[in-house]
Amino acid sequence: MPRTGAKVTTDTSEVRALAADLRAIPEKLSRHIYPIVEKAAQNMKADMRAEMDGSEHFNVVTRSIDYDVNVRSAFGTGSYEAEVGPNKDRAPSASLAQFAYFGDASRPGTVADPQLALEAEEPKFVSALEKLLDGLI
Repeated sequence: MPRTGAKVTTDTSEVRALAADLRAIPEKLSRHIYPIVEKAAQNMKADMRAEMDGSEHFNVVTRSIDYDVNVRSAFGTGSYEAEVGPNKDRAPSASLAQFAYFGDASRPGTVADPQLALEAEEPKFVSALEKLLDGLI
């Protein structure tokens, strides 16, 4: 029986609008944004680890899930990026994550898609940024 794929989409229009507003913030305020991005990454990591740890077959992947926050800046503007997920440099078991999340040709994945951790964190992340920027934009 052929598998049917599911397409996941997320409305990120509010995040994109907020990002446009953030470009107007003085550089000295940007240091306050890093902790918000890092907290979001920590929360997503915790959610993803909890989901993976609950798996009977893939709980060995749990300790490989970590995050990195990258800051890029050029010409007075910058961006913050958090990468959250299984890390093969941290633990070789990370290579099993693709099967945990997405399955294989004969079985579907058994661990919640990481996209759900992102979707759960998005309103908290946006709220934290709005609190920081309230009255500044």
